[in-house]
Amino acid sequence: MLRRSSKDACRHGFSRLGPKPDNQSVRLLSALVVLILASAVRADWYVDEAAEEEGTTSQRILHVFDFEERDDGNFEDLPMYFSRVDGIGMPHWVGGRLSRTHARSGSHSFQLKLDGGSASYRLATHVLPAVPGAHYRLDGFAKTTPLQFARARLTAFITDDAGRTLPGSVRHSRPFVSDSFTADDWSPVSVETHTDDPAAAWIVIEVGLLQPNAGGVDAETPEASDDLLRFRQDVDGIAWFDDLVVSRIPQLHVSRENPSGVWFEGDTIGFRAAALDPSADDLLAAAAIRDATGAVVWRDFGTSTERARSEGIHEIDFDFEIDPLPPGWYSAEIVVAGRSDLLRDVPVAAARRTSSFVVLADLPALVRPDQRFAIDATHVSTDDWPALAELLRPLGAGRAELALWGGPAANDVGLAVDKLDIVAEGLRREGVAVTGVFGGPTPALESLVGGAGWSRLADALEQSDSPAQAGWRSALGSVVSRHAHKIDRWQIGTVGDADAFASDPKLRRLYGRFASVIGSLVSTPAFAIPWPTRQTIDVEPQPELVLLDVAADVPPSQIPLYVADAATTLDAEIAVRLAAGSVDDYGRLEALADLVRRVTLTLASGAGRLTLPLPVDSIDASGNQTMGPEPSEAYVVLRTLMSSLSGKRYQGRVPAGDVNQRVEAFLFADPSSADSRGTLVIWTDAELSDGVEGRVTLEMNLGPGAEQVDLWGNRRPLRQTATGQRDGRADVIVGRLPSFIVGVDAPLTRIRQTVRLDNPLIESSFRPHPRALIMTNTFPRPISGTIHLQEPEGWEAELTSRVFSLNPGETMVRPVTLRIPYNSDAGRHRLTASIQLRTGGGGGGTTGTGFNDREEVAPTDVVEFDVPIEVRLGLADIGLRTLSRREGSDLVVEQTITNYGVVPIDYEAFILVPGRARQERLVTNLGAGRETTRIYRFPGAGDLPSGSSILSGLRELEGTRILNDRVEL
Repeated sequence: MLRRSSKDACRHGFSRLGPKPDNQSVRLLSALVVLILASAVRADWYVDEAAEEEGTTSQRILHVFDFEERDDGNFEDLPMYFSRVDGIGMPHWVGGRLSRTHARSGSHSFQLKLDGGSASYRLATHVLPAVPGAHYRLDGFAKTTPLQFARARLTAFITDDAGRTLPGSVRHSRPFVSDSFTADDWSPVSVETHTDDPAAAWIVIEVGLLQPNAGGVDAETPEASDDLLRFRQDVDGIAWFDDLVVSRIPQLHVSRENPSGVWFEGDTIGFRAAALDPSADDLLAAAAIRDATGAVVWRDFGTSTERARSEGIHEIDFDFEIDPLPPGWYSAEIVVAGRSDLLRDVPVAAARRTSSFVVLADLPALVRPDQRFAIDATHVSTDDWPALAELLRPLGAGRAELALWGGPAANDVGLAVDKLDIVAEGLRREGVAVTGVFGGPTPALESLVGGAGWSRLADALEQSDSPAQAGWRSALGSVVSRHAHKIDRWQIGTVGDADAFASDPKLRRLYGRFASVIGSLVSTPAFAIPWPTRQTIDVEPQPELVLLDVAADVPPSQIPLYVADAATTLDAEIAVRLAAGSVDDYGRLEALADLVRRVTLTLASGAGRLTLPLPVDSIDASGNQTMGPEPSEAYVVLRTLMSSLSGKRYQGRVPAGDVNQRVEAFLFADPSSADSRGTLVIWTDAELSDGVEGRVTLEMNLGPGAEQVDLWGNRRPLRQTATGQRDGRADVIVGRLPSFIVGVDAPLTRIRQTVRLDNPLIESSFRPHPRALIMTNTFPRPISGTIHLQEPEGWEAELTSRVFSLNPGETMVRPVTLRIPYNSDAGRHRLTASIQLRTGGGGGGTTGTGFNDREEVAPTDVVEFDVPIEVRLGLADIGLRTLSRREGSDLVVEQTITNYGVVPIDYEAFILVPGRARQERLVTNLGAGRETTRIYRFPGAGDLPSGSSILSGLRELEGTRILNDRVEL
């Protein structure tokens, strides 16, 4: 709450430059009010009900440049105290001026216009005083015309009293260009500067519109030559700057009580903010915690715990103790500003830091590391290797991939060997094995071959006189021989290298050379080559291990197909490296769902191992000082997934739901363990309706004690109705977001997979269809019971016997006869097998024995469940396509009939439209491989509502075959 209006508050605490009339302060107030209201940090969560005192705006705001200077008597083109920066690439005819064309507030802004070259303007020294050790920030707003190469930029630095720039103080904002060009398209830009030099005396700022050779889009591109930068320029372009605010901000360092950023459910979460400033006594700190949706879930002011002084700089430490949070991903934002600013909701001259962290569900049992799950940490520098153990311990991943050559680990010998020994041993104690990755040639090898990358080394090794011939083998051998006792798997190439190895035969021969050296030093080498999924694998010699790179654009359902293709092509172990879908492309929840589906289907494909990206960012998204690892929300989801599937192997798909519900369910269990409990991963592929997630409620018997776990690890018992409690059934809610049903009775769930027809394809003909119903006993003991078939409406299913008794592993094959009505539609239909099962006895194993409907059975011995059996109705040799359209008041239906058989056919075709007489056409002597079209016109039927059902069909003239196709208008 504000005790005084923002405009009144802004009248105090800072001065304008030069002589100004009284009414000029009003313009200044307006500009500052707009800036406050547009602040990136919302003010509403800083309000403290106890803040009753009146105050003034902080003296930390040194000056506001709103460029409203005409009433101040400035009728020149340039703002007061600004002058053009001269230099190479900055012609004198390129200029800036006060402009009324665009203004973010008031009527003027500072405009810079190009006519070739760059333009930059600098504030004079001896205008804004600086204090040694203080931090300063320049905030403002900018907009540009569409630009290809030139960029707008703010610069700030500090000089001594003589105007000399102090080393290390020059800072630039990120080069900026507007995404669009509208009157309201103003974007915030900012830059911070500081120096500890005691000679600090003045702050200088610059505004610029710069070409690549002066700081534009290509200015920091290492490979950009002077000639390239000279010709990559915009001839025309304009930039506007407005509402520039120079303020002194505290230097802020934030640390977490847990450096890894990983807490557990029920933990108290702690942060500490250390603020340093020449006058820190007026500072106050506030923090807000937001969840993954952006909602504020906690906010408070920090508690000051310590004050210290050194060389004129004050330090205040603020502690934050955050109440326990539910499992999930969170973002902490900590702001330090003047006390009056925070209490009065005007944190303009504030220092801000953000950090992400995660809260993990407290699991009932310790997660065992599973070596099927590998984490790609090849981008992690050797300095950050020690932190990996803390990050991998909660996940359940059993393997870490570290870059021995190339990337951040590169040096003369390829890695810090002593550090690798320590890290590998530490990971091994946590149950995590190490895969050694050669991400690129060492710098020493690159100097021998005259360039970077595998291609240069491969070319050199093709030449017998290359100086690299002597060096590469010893460099590789020294690494492998030293670490073979701690590293059991090796790999060449990192993310993005798969296409190069597939397309360049020289790289494949390079792989062979590496494999030869490693094989001579390691008794059981496992050396992987990366390979893209969409290319045929062609490697000589045959690799021991192929790492399939599955790009994010490969649908999850296609992963098993690629793995199966690779397995049939090669006699090698197949591993998979998964790329995660982008949140920007998928959306937050869909990206998480896609990740779980990819992992599930990869495990279901038979791949021995899979590699996942490390779900941690090195620095936070805002570019602020990092506090350590920044876990992403995928970290929480992967931990839930790995903990649910640790030690469990794929046991098959489980039929669930009807055809339209499109439920996918995958069972994982440990068949070698006496524990019969497993995990069911389940979701639906049903399309979203009007942007709302569709949910399916299934009644399933999964055994006692089963719980449903969402992606973030939240557990809940399955809901049971009174009938469900009696029958052992519970409600399973299935959505597009996958969930995990843990603690399921694995044999009971697996037996559902075995219930099927021997042939699910039913010819559409009005005659009996003999089939066999199959079921296998997946329990480790005998079972007996009864089975009933529930048919679609109008169908008949006749079993020869409903009673069964099976020994462990025994399969029942029971004859069944199906009859379908004349009006059955072609396509998918569902039979339901209702099974009453007793698992406590009946060990005869003689088909036809066991309990029947009249037998008294204790409820605890009986399990009841339904299994959907999908059948497809149609004619294998006949194709039927139907299209409808409106022509005026008439409805026209086109029927296309195709004979896929080997003999001519004779049928009667017909169309039934609601409320209209049936129309028929003859299709006679349609030859093999021929196609014909029949057209039907229904006068006056053009006004039928969309979605009306039209029945299109064929009936054999001499025989019992029929085919019905129902389509919507």
